[in-house]
Amino acid sequence: MYKVHGETPVTVELIKTVRNITTTILPDEFDLHMVITCLDVLFDYLKSIGKLAIMEGTDSTQLESVCAQLMLILKGEHPCQSEDDDDVPDDEADASETEAVIYDSALEVLVSLSIAFGGEFARIFQSFKDVILAQVNSKSKNKRISTLGSLAEMCNGMKTENPFVTEMLQVFVNKLTDDKSSEVRGNAAYGVGIVIDIEDRRR
Repeated sequence: MYKVHGETPVTVELIKTVRNITTTILPDEFDLHMVITCLDVLFDYLKSIGKLAIMEGTDSTQLESVCAQLMLILKGEHPCQSEDDDDVPDDEADASETEAVIYDSALEVLVSLSIAFGGEFARIFQSFKDVILAQVNSKSKNKRISTLGSLAEMCNGMKTENPFVTEMLQVFVNKLTDDKSSEVRGNAAYGVGIVIDIEDRRR
């Protein structure tokens, strides 16, 4: 609808309604699949609409609320990740897969925020940096793959205004040289390429 009609009073009001519902649901939602759906909606809206999907004017209240929930998810501390949740799959493999999906969804929202905010995303990323970098050395190969891929995309989102290029380059090079997984090394190589491109554009 936004792509067809643009920023009209009707579309803005619809976006505001969706944004309000999503940010209201997220903090207390115990249903893991509902949380994943909310994250997917945020990802799609941020990608197609930009900042308007998460904040109105200079009011960053809803942005801060979403970031707080993303932090909980990345730490595995969101209410939907509670072991007491009846909606969590009984099978260990299914539960692990579902946990991977919500982790990836949270990272995708951060990637879309980096694209929407550009250099301004550096301030947001600063609070997430240590939590995300800790997963670069996760025992889970899938987490290492998705984390490195997302870090590369966030670097790309911040473009030449990225203040973390030196640190990120070291992370990518380390994983490129010492990880046993070819898929992990592939995403690390992708990250190296993005950082080099950023440095080239700064010259």
